[in-house]
Amino acid sequence: MKKLTLFFAIAMIALTSKTFAQTPTQQESTATASSTATVITPISLTNDTGIDFGTIAITADAAAAGTVVIASDGNYSTTGEVSVTANSTPAPATFTVSGEDTYAYTTVLPTTDITLSDEAAATMILNNISSNASGKIGGTAETFNVGGTLNVTAGQAAGTYTNTADLAVTVYYD
Repeated sequence: MKKLTLFFAIAMIALTSKTFAQTPTQQESTATASSTATVITPISLTNDTGIDFGTIAITADAAAAGTVVIASDGNYSTTGEVSVTANSTPAPATFTVSGEDTYAYTTVLPTTDITLSDEAAATMILNNISSNASGKIGGTAETFNVGGTLNVTAGQAAGTYTNTADLAVTVYYD
């Protein structure tokens, strides 16, 4: 029995060593990669001034409405029976955007009508909002203008009309 056990032990060793001899040696190679992240200066927008449509005069017997249009380049015009008095100067709103130098940005302007109202609840509508923003931040902050069209109704009530919240302008990096 000892001989039989010894025979099996030798046979197992021979078979095992032969099996290991037939298995090819595996080669390994490992490489590493670096990880990086760049954080840029946050984009920032401030409102410097609001749109000022000036002092508006309406023809007393006017049956037609009119508008005051302030372009984003600062020019203004009127239509219908509306005029801007000589002692006022309409001007667009101004905003300043700053952030990472040479980065592009997008400007989002209101697309819905903005209602201006006076203390007696009379209203006028501001719409057709436009901007002259370049969409590119240079070495310094960029100031841009926002204009629009003020719609004056026939027989518009005298008063000071305001809206302090709805001319919301948003900028974000592209």
